[in-house]
Amino acid sequence: MGELAALAAAAVWAFASVLWTRLGRQADPVALNFLKCALSAVGLALTLLVLEGAAWPKDLDSSALLWLGLSGVAGLTLGDSAYF
Repeated sequence: MGELAALAAAAVWAFASVLWTRLGRQADPVALNFLKCALSAVGLALTLLVLEGAAWPKDLDSSALLWLGLSGVAGLTLGDSAYF
């Protein structure tokens, strides 16, 4: 199962790189970043719903949730904005 997950992750990464490169020539970088973050949030919620039975992580304490949020802000907004 781990090998399939690794191959799937590599395929999605390659597809996303091509997609964002093509879209980046036509769309505003801020709009692309917002779209990517929104799609990521939906994907995370769906994954949690399938695997955990809830769209929000139930087992996170407030400290872990704070660090997860800060990581998301730093990586998804600041880092990707610089990339786009």
